[in-house]
Amino acid sequence: MPHFFFDIHDHELSHRDEEGSEWPDTASAQDQGRRLLADIARDEAFRHDPLHLSVSIRDARRRVVATCALSLASTLVG
Repeated sequence: MPHFFFDIHDHELSHRDEEGSEWPDTASAQDQGRRLLADIARDEAFRHDPLHLSVSIRDARRRVVATCALSLASTLVG
């Protein structure tokens, strides 16, 4: 099964995945990248500043094969 690495970036810090994990194909790895973003956004939902997250997905050769991004912001009105 192919091996993929998920590097997480936000406007404050980055985490480079050195261990990686196995997924059936690139599409499955991209689905996992989206799940990672959703999990992080859920944990960070009460931040008052905008949230800008991205995941770079690298293959076993360490080449970026997909990216996922998520931005979350809220504004009080009235």
